[in-house]
Amino acid sequence: MSGQFPLLVTSHSDKQIHIWNLQLIAQNNFSPVHIVESPLRHTTSTIACFASGKGYAVGSIEGRVGVVMVDLNQPEKVDSSDFCFKCHRKEEGGKDPLAYTVNALAFNKAHDTFATAGSDGYWVTWNKDTRSRYKSSSKSGMPITAACFSKDAQIFIHAHGEDWTLGAEAAGQRENTVKLYARSCELSDVYKKSRS
Repeated sequence: MSGQFPLLVTSHSDKQIHIWNLQLIAQNNFSPVHIVESPLRHTTSTIACFASGKGYAVGSIEGRVGVVMVDLNQPEKVDSSDFCFKCHRKEEGGKDPLAYTVNALAFNKAHDTFATAGSDGYWVTWNKDTRSRYKSSSKSGMPITAACFSKDAQIFIHAHGEDWTLGAEAAGQRENTVKLYARSCELSDVYKKSRS
């Protein structure tokens, strides 16, 4: 689950996503304002609200992210700017690409851009508004399992460790070294002026 006032989103089985209005919860109304199905085809692995609280991004085990706008006054309304994109995949000349789980989504509050972190051992920063990719890390020896930005978007923290996406046998064959990294962000890592 993820929250950014007044929006709260929770992911459930059968790809359901519950949308909550925190203003109504404060008034003792504990029901979601809307229930939708994930825009992605496979199981949800992570979910995060925009820094603005006007929507959310959802990641899945198939190496995809869905970006969904939410109007809490009309939560059932589908926004034409909603979209999905592929990430954390490895293309292998003519073969089906290897898709890795999107383990974490992290929005930064300063620019409302975000990072994805995956089982492939990479993190990538994105801009949902311009639908562009900003920066990708070098490959880690382990999956990246969690990520977040400092409130001012100056520091990006990510955790590396076993996420079991390759199964128990593969997990048993590699050293499970858990590491936590804090990285100072350049402005170009998290924000670029649009070319207009």
